Amino acid sequence: MITTVLLCTVALFVWFLVAMYYLRRRHELRTRTGLAYWLLVAAILPGVAFDVIYNWTIGVLLFMDITPDLTLSQRLARYRKAPIGEVGYRRKRWADWICENLLNPYDPKGRHC
Repeated sequence: MITTVLLCTVALFVWFLVAMYYLRRRHELRTRTGLAYWLLVAAILPGVAFDVIYNWTIGVLLFMDITPDLTLSQRLARYRKAPIGEVGYRRKRWADWICENLLNPYDPKGRHC
């Protein structure tokens, strides 16, 4: 049961990220489709709330740290910029791996965090 819920939350989180990246790549849709574009944006907005919840639950369990950051991306960026002595080797290594293997390759700019 817990595994199923965890897998569903990860799948939803990934879906919101992919949808956000799609809209970033296809920004010309804004001028061509008008209302349809803004309806897609409205459908993705719950992803922001989901990102915050994901950061404060799964992120806390994964990194064993309560953070002042609002979103998981902000947490990862902070861990990557901080010296190892400040955040710890394990957190910095996890943040580097998540950003380089899961987030940055799919971001249109190539640098999500």
